[in-house]
Amino acid sequence: MSQSLQAGERALQQSVTTAGTSQSKRSQALLSAVGATLHQSSFQPAAVAFCLQFVSALGALRATLARVAGDELKIVALSHGSPDGLDRKTTELLLGAMNECRDQSMTIVVPDVERRARAIDANTRRLRQLTQGRVLSIPIGQDGRVAAVVTIEIEPSRLADADVAEAVRLCEDMVVLTAPYLLALQRDERGAFERLRDRVRRAASARASHRLRPWHAAAGALVLAVAVLALVPMAVTIGAPARVEGSVQRVIAAPVDGFIKSVAVRPGDAVKQGQVVAELIDRDLQLERSKYQGEIAQHENAYAAAMARAERADMVIHQARLAEARAQASLIEQQLARIQMRAPIDGVILHGDLSQMIGAPVDKGQVLMTAAPTGEHRIIIELDERDIGRVRPGQRGRLSVSALPWAWMPLQVRRITPMAQVLDARNVFEVEAVVEGGPAETAELRAGLRGVVRLHVDDAPPLGVWLRRLADHLHRFAWRWLP
Repeated sequence: MSQSLQAGERALQQSVTTAGTSQSKRSQALLSAVGATLHQSSFQPAAVAFCLQFVSALGALRATLARVAGDELKIVALSHGSPDGLDRKTTELLLGAMNECRDQSMTIVVPDVERRARAIDANTRRLRQLTQGRVLSIPIGQDGRVAAVVTIEIEPSRLADADVAEAVRLCEDMVVLTAPYLLALQRDERGAFERLRDRVRRAASARASHRLRPWHAAAGALVLAVAVLALVPMAVTIGAPARVEGSVQRVIAAPVDGFIKSVAVRPGDAVKQGQVVAELIDRDLQLERSKYQGEIAQHENAYAAAMARAERADMVIHQARLAEARAQASLIEQQLARIQMRAPIDGVILHGDLSQMIGAPVDKGQVLMTAAPTGEHRIIIELDERDIGRVRPGQRGRLSVSALPWAWMPLQVRRITPMAQVLDARNVFEVEAVVEGGPAETAELRAGLRGVVRLHVDDAPPLGVWLRRLADHLHRFAWRWLP
């Protein structure tokens, strides 16, 4: 307990023994307020008890406590109920009245019998009309500034004009005696960021009072920046180039050796499964088919003649040759059926512009076109080997492609290729990811686009991340050059 609180209690105890009846009641009210507040060990219960003592001492309708958070007032306690239970209109009127008290840094009473306030804003008057009573707002100071405001709403029948001055003095004494303990509890329960902010404010006020040199302010700003970088966790990301591919890619290859006869589609055209996309010249195959059809007829006749002569050896020979000719003819028929190359899936043609290759020869198995489904893509991230240990399947990130620099698309890592490859003089691993979202998010993506991906790998203070990277570089340098 602070020395000011101890001195106040001793003064109150002395007043109880020496004063008259009215003074004794006033002192008892003050002691009750101090005792009820000091009985609590945390800020919120102490604040509620603090508000209840005003209601008990004055028979008020409601007492409200608000503290300064940043540049605004925030209601933290009520004598009856929770701040969340207040309706929007009442909250706005209460905060308006409290801000008026905070701006003037003095007690404001409405109706103002002694006319102490310089001006009364509309919010305080409207609050009085809402409660149909008297409104009393008292500032609570700390370190030369208003740290909180308490507003008390009293029924007219509870407080006559002649008793206003005495009631104001009683409330101000209650604030003087109990507010330091409340502010101390609030200060002890602050987070690390609020403590740092208060220290900066105190340093700024000290500079204003002592006229510190400019380099002191620069040093303080530098210390603050280092503290933020060293203590405040931020999102740690790693960047890497990426490319867009179709989620499934199917190739259309030449079924036989031949020459291109016609082409029906070009890259970028949409196709349906089974649609003819290109055709080869079938003249050679037609000749081959005629050849084998003739051999089939020849072997059938020879087989029939050997059967008529009952020459079993010739029958077996011609039967085998007939089967071979029929097999060759069946193969030719299959090749003729495949010279019309068809799309394997519904999608779009990615590669293979054959429109300028009519009549050109192609080899069996040569890839002529590549098709992929429309609207289904995968992202291949070309991740440097130095960062591969920090990436895991399931991590999320964002993609920005060069064609759409204004749009960031969310994505999720699916799998990591276990083998590295050299790409643009870099040793990289290919990490597969998918764009999250529906067709609307991926409508503008096209296979073949390139961009940049940033993956979220951790939350940590930036200074620690930078120092760790520097240590890694120094370790690699030492391992490379030191004996």
